[in-house]
Amino acid sequence: KATVSVLYWAANMMRGLALLCMVGCAVGAEKAVLHYFDVRGLGQAPRLLLSEVGIDFEEVRHTRETWAEAKKEGVASGMLSFGQVPALEYWDAEGEKVSMVQSVAIMQFLGRKYDLYGKDLKEHTVIDVLVGGVGDLRKRYGAMSYSKPEALADALATYKTELTTWLPYFEAYLTTPFVVSAFSFADVMLFDLIDTCVLRVDPDALAPYPKLAAHHKLIGSRPKIAAYLSSPKNHPFANGKSASWDNGVNIPPHLKTEEL
Repeated sequence: KATVSVLYWAANMMRGLALLCMVGCAVGAEKAVLHYFDVRGLGQAPRLLLSEVGIDFEEVRHTRETWAEAKKEGVASGMLSFGQVPALEYWDAEGEKVSMVQSVAIMQFLGRKYDLYGKDLKEHTVIDVLVGGVGDLRKRYGAMSYSKPEALADALATYKTELTTWLPYFEAYLTTPFVVSAFSFADVMLFDLIDTCVLRVDPDALAPYPKLAAHHKLIGSRPKIAAYLSSPKNHPFANGKSASWDNGVNIPPHLKTEEL
């Protein structure tokens, strides 16, 4: 416990110094701190969208050793409303701060802030429905990824079967190059779903779905998103050590030589 406390104290001191600097330099430039674990997971879409809109954001990537204390402090301070991450601390150009949790809420906030939520109520609704579908498939991916190791083979087979049901839904839902008439935060969420929860499971999964394949290429080639994905900041694995799939130990076979 003493070692954990020292590690957490040191990490917290560094974070505090960084935040003081950010607050002191806040006027004239937006700043953000994203709190999550050192995996892609539900933190990946916010990372990509923050990069896309050009916010100079910092990350606090929690570990097993630091999370218990960080959670306790975050709940006590009110920053971690439900004791969960991702969490975002955001300062606008005037230095006004807002904090929030929940990955979808973070994406919606950034979508509203940067006019990436569609042009009217109809497009807002199209986006919201897509986001709900993304969440439904991510739940199935999570159930597979965090299944017990001895059950992983069966869980993976079940998930691949589920993809043959869900990918046609998403293919049919895309009626324009973007989810709506112009780029929105929903495009980032769909891209991340396909990039992490589909192609890292089956690299050929999009072969029957030309619109999904074109969308993935379109969003992944946006300069700021592509720059983040190719940077050292981008975590090589989707899940943490407690997962059974894509966790740095059990690596998807087609990615072993590519990412190690």
